[in-house]
Amino acid sequence: MILTGLGILQATLAVSAVTVYPTVTTTFAAAAANYTGAAAYDPTVLTPPPVPSGLNTQFVVQLQSSGTGNLSQPQNGSFIGFSIEMTLLQVPFLNLMANLQERSGRVNVRVGGNTQETARMVDSTPDGKILEKNITGASNPYGPQNYFQDFGTYIQDMVNANLPGQNLLVGPNLAYADWTTEQVWDTGFVSTYSQNLALLSVENYPTDNCAAQFNTGGTIQDPQAIFPGFLSHTAQYSGHSILQKFLNSTNFALQNGKRLYMMETNTGSCGGFAGISDAFGSALWGIDYAFQMAFNNFAGGMIHVGGQNVFYNPFTPPPTNQSTFHQWTVGPTYYTALVAAESIGPSNGTQVLDLGANGGNDFTPCYGFYENGAPVRVGCINYVTDPTGASDLKVQIAIGGSGIGQPNQSPATVKVKYLLASSVSQKGNFTWAGQTFGDNFASDGRPVGDINITTITCDGTTNLCTVPVPAPSYALIYLTDTSLNEPGGAATQTFATTVQTRFRNTATVDQAVLATSNGGYGKKLGSTSSGSSNAAVSGRLMMAPGLVSVLALVVGLGVLQRVVRRG
Repeated sequence: MILTGLGILQATLAVSAVTVYPTVTTTFAAAAANYTGAAAYDPTVLTPPPVPSGLNTQFVVQLQSSGTGNLSQPQNGSFIGFSIEMTLLQVPFLNLMANLQERSGRVNVRVGGNTQETARMVDSTPDGKILEKNITGASNPYGPQNYFQDFGTYIQDMVNANLPGQNLLVGPNLAYADWTTEQVWDTGFVSTYSQNLALLSVENYPTDNCAAQFNTGGTIQDPQAIFPGFLSHTAQYSGHSILQKFLNSTNFALQNGKRLYMMETNTGSCGGFAGISDAFGSALWGIDYAFQMAFNNFAGGMIHVGGQNVFYNPFTPPPTNQSTFHQWTVGPTYYTALVAAESIGPSNGTQVLDLGANGGNDFTPCYGFYENGAPVRVGCINYVTDPTGASDLKVQIAIGGSGIGQPNQSPATVKVKYLLASSVSQKGNFTWAGQTFGDNFASDGRPVGDINITTITCDGTTNLCTVPVPAPSYALIYLTDTSLNEPGGAATQTFATTVQTRFRNTATVDQAVLATSNGGYGKKLGSTSSGSSNAAVSGRLMMAPGLVSVLALVVGLGVLQRVVRRG
């Protein structure tokens, strides 16, 4: 895996348009054991965990108007990006990236990943497949000191060849398997190559599904049994648990004038799990994980994207032989990225705080988002599934007040956006502020529906703003109108659907324009749906200059440790 530097590349694309195809949704009470199709569309629906006993559903979140301690380093709204293995530069992909760019000003994408970066041609494979992973020879005497030396050799090769980007390298991109980050730092890696390193990096998954996906002979994990491990703040597979082993390294990075980046992650390596990775619960899991990374001073994280054979994709194009009648499928972790972009915002100076809300209850975490030292937004998660409404939260927000020796600064009203589904097990048709990307094969990359922002009047007597948080959901609470209306990125160039003898899948981009495109300004997004060339939401979806900021980030030198196998 060759270190390639942080180049911001202008994306080029080959358009292969798609159109909306109405689908019939079937609900399964348990695993769809007889399903034999692609993993990306597996219909398995798990049973949500039971309602926790003794859940406190009404609590106060007391915020200081200033002087709050333990805030994170300033963070960017583009905090969550994508690690992509497949060719995706089509109109729906650009629209999906535009949604994020509008909210944060840019999108970070790592192209490559997995074994593509070290793939080699062989005469044949043992089972006759065209492409497969080589998982033999996993024991390797190669150690941290060897990596340290080879990294130096690579830099010298760059110098000898007069290559650009010698100060934009990222490493070591460890998966924390055979080596620890501390072992690499102990070689003098950072101090020796400081002038070459733009970021330090790791990758990690909370668990793996390799035994089921690749018949490794290991113990196959039951998704139903491990599902609760993703659905609370400090559970076994939570972001909080994932990050414990990296906290020394985030501090070490800051002490050396660097930041640590999570180069690749998702719900489970080897493709994730049916009923977990593709269900609403993973959106909430991802939101909590993202904010834990931000609070613990990571510089960002990338959600991994695979092909048709994985469960965990944030977005999936239709199979090639179905692209004339099916659209894209948008998964729950894309909603994670969208929500994170809006929660952190486009100022590039937002600081994040885990508020330890509700006495630190595992099922009701809340985060504060601060700009210039003042709270501007609060985000609360309700992990519980309870259709009776008895587990809906009432989060009472106060800013300042005599109880903490500050003047009362609670607003007269707050505005709220909700990420909603009926259950943590629900697949597709989630809504963010009233808009959705639909079900399988239903999206051209643009949110559908009217934006719904709830206004809540605060109590002027108690100075409390009581915000309901349904079970399950995420609520983003805007404490000021300014924080709701912060500008993001500039509008993108239109990719129009042209009129041809074909009436569907006719979206095109003028290749001459594409070759020199720098994003454009002030225009609507194009549509890939029949009859909807003018249906783009006016002024809503935008793309930064360059269309997509593609981070060609490092991943170590050709040296892949025996990592938790990725898929």
